[in-house]
Formats: sequence, C-alpha cells, structure tokens
Amino acid sequence: VTITSAALVGNVGNGTLTGAILANNIIQRTGPTGAYTDTTDTASGIIAQALPVQSGDTWRVKYINSVAFAMTLAAGAGVTLAGNTAIAASSIKEYLVQVTNATPASIQVASVTNASAVITSMTAAQTAQVSVGQLVTGTGIPANTTVIGVQPNVGVTLSANATASNTGVSLTFSPTV
Repeated sequence: VTITSAALVGNVGNGTLTGAILANNIIQRTGPTGAYTDTTDTASGIIAQALPVQSGDTWRVKYINSVAFAMTLAAGAGVTLAGNTAIAASSIKEYLVQVTNATPASIQVASVTNASAVITSMTAAQTAQVSVGQLVTGTGIPANTTVIGVQPNVGVTLSANATASNTGVSLTFSPTV
C-alpha cells in the first residue's frame, strides 16, 4: 500500500495548481477568505512533472476544499476541463486527469492562409515533431485550435480555420491534457 500525503496549497485567494501538485494525487486547499478560482498548470507543465507519461495515461486527483468558500477550477494552456468545475465549500471532489497528447512542445515556422485549416510550408523534419491532438498557437490561429491531421513534408490540418494569411509565421505546438 502506498500512502500519499496531500500537497498543501495555502495561499489566500486564487492559486495555481502546478504540475507537481497535480501529480501528487491529493490536494488540500486552505487559505482563501472568499470564493476563489484555482487554475491548472499548462499541459506542458503537468506532463513535465508527471513523467514518465504518454498519450492516454490517466490518474486521479482528489481535491479537498478545506475552506468555507466555493472554488472554481479553471484550465491552463493546453488543458481542457469537462463537467462541473465547481467545488462547494468544505467538500471533496475527485478529478480524472488524462493526457490526450504527450508530444513535447515545439515551435515551427510555416505558412497560414486566411479561412483555411491547412498549414503549409513545413519540412519532413518539422512535421515529424508534430502529432494529432497537439494545441496550436500563433498569429492567425484561433484559441483552442488543435492538430487533426499531419501530412509529412507538407504541413498539418487544424481543427479551426486560420484568421489571417502569413508566411514564415512561428507556430507553437504543445501537448494537451
């Protein structure tokens, strides 16, 4: 039997649930003097602390709200929350964390075209560093856009159309949780 001690988060007001805290499996929250919001680390930060990890891996996190005020959970970059994200005062909630894409973050230079979901002008070496499910950010890329297809030595297809046309634009591809 493995016994895990709780990661204590005791700041007053809003807080950040770092990758190390989320990898701990038990979070005990103290400190707030009113309703508050805790935000998860980025997907990259969570994955960095939960190594070794691969796409599809899951673990449970028990959140103990030890204060007399409600908490709302918010998502960091590359993190998607599903279901009820509120925890009532003086209560416990369990979350299931799932790594949806563990490919390391990379920055790639490519071309985007307004109203098109296809990113072009990528080499085979660039496309080899990208995988389906990664979050994509950069100029002309809408929020929460992910990779839905990879065409080696050509580019990638995104879940949303670009909002601008640019060549030589730096795009960040990040893991997702």
